[in-house]
Amino acid sequence: MHFADDSDAVTHDQLWAWIDSTAPSWDVDIGELRVLKMELGRSAILLRLKPDLLGDGLLLTGWSYEGTDGRQSVAADGPCDDERLSAEISRLVQHVDLERDPVLPVIEFLVPVAMLDYRCDAIEVRIRGQDHSIGATFPVVVRPLDRAADAAGHEFQKEAWATIKARCGAYDADAICWVEEPQAPVKLAPRVCAALAYARPSGPADDPAFMAVLAAGIPVALWHRDSGRRLDPRAALEEVLRSRALQKLPDVVRSQRSSAGHAGASPDHAGNDLVLLWDDPHRIPQERAWHPPAKDGDTG
Repeated sequence: MHFADDSDAVTHDQLWAWIDSTAPSWDVDIGELRVLKMELGRSAILLRLKPDLLGDGLLLTGWSYEGTDGRQSVAADGPCDDERLSAEISRLVQHVDLERDPVLPVIEFLVPVAMLDYRCDAIEVRIRGQDHSIGATFPVVVRPLDRAADAAGHEFQKEAWATIKARCGAYDADAICWVEEPQAPVKLAPRVCAALAYARPSGPADDPAFMAVLAAGIPVALWHRDSGRRLDPRAALEEVLRSRALQKLPDVVRSQRSSAGHAGASPDHAGNDLVLLWDDPHRIPQERAWHPPAKDGDTG
């Protein structure tokens, strides 16, 4: 079913026409199947923040995905600040019904390695007249810009991603590599998830263990920005990972962030300053497309 649903449009439509006509006679819950359909073709918003080579600041390009089909939806010509970023994301999620949509889009930030600790999940967006912190409202993940540009490294990531899809629909402790020292770990493969459970001494680009995880091509990693202030960094990450399927991790992290924002939540709540790297090697955006103004008399 997953293969057929993710195939071409004709096969997709034929599959669901058959399901609609056949399922009732087998007492199959059509509603449950349609939620599954939404999960298989889950939408995503990919926002790339790339250094402006002609000046200071960052250039924003955005793509909207339905499953594996993407289209460019944002191309900012000038440096992008948090206010512009908030406005663009607000525009892209206006169609979302937070109360009724069973599967919310994933918001991905593709950023330079030095920005992987950037508090993108704290950005507020306005939906139907109300302000929302995106990290507590949507599954928000980060991705390393440098690795996305390295085509040679995608093959291992694809193998690891296939492992997540095949094995990690249920809790799989063997898929998680625990990194508890700031030095570069010796063995990481063939794990697909790295839990960075140590007091990180610096930013990502200056952290040997962190950089080793990226170099190994591990597609999923989890850490806290403020791990140095936690008495037991591993316990905080175990609270997020314990008995949970890796496939559900973006939604688990969203739930943790939401809980951490409730009144009375402890500053050491596992969702506070929680970061998830979720690097899907099958969703590598093409270079931004520029659309020059149409010339006089141009009807195209």
